[in-house]
This record gives sequence, C-alpha cells and structure tokens, in this order.
Amino acid sequence: MRRGNEARRAGRGVLIGVPIEVLGFALRFNALLVVTIAGLATGTAGGLQTVEIVSAFGKAFEQARHLISRLHAATTGRVLSSRWSIR
Repeated sequence: MRRGNEARRAGRGVLIGVPIEVLGFALRFNALLVVTIAGLATGTAGGLQTVEIVSAFGKAFEQARHLISRLHAATTGRVLSSRWSIR
C-alpha cells in the first residue's frame, strides 16, 4: 500500500508546473524561460533524473522542428481548401 501512496503523492506533485506557468505568464516573463522552468519542476516532481528531463526536452524540440518543417508547405490556400474539403 505504501507504493500506492507514493504514486498518488507523485501524481499530485507533477501538477506543480501549472501554477508556475500561470504565474510566469501573468508576470509577463519570457515564455521560453517559464516553460523550461515549469518542465524542470514537473520532471523533478515526477521523479525523473536530470538527464531524462533534458532528453525529453530534446525529443520534444526535435518533434516540433519536424512538424514546423512539414507545415512550411501549408499555405493559407491549402489549409482553407483542406478544411473545406473535410467539411
């Protein structure tokens, strides 16, 4: 049962990033800095090692970069055409 309590405590702890982001954006801090600090706090609260947190940041950056390169070809006309064809 002890393991279940630890899991519940860690489950609540990972939400620490939400108030960090809300406060950081409300105080108009640099968005990249706010998200990075919130991610580090969330990863630490979730029990991840520093290397795992940095690795997760790198993986997310690479995926976002790939998505942006795919969206580069999405002109306004193509986006609207595809939207209307789906409807």
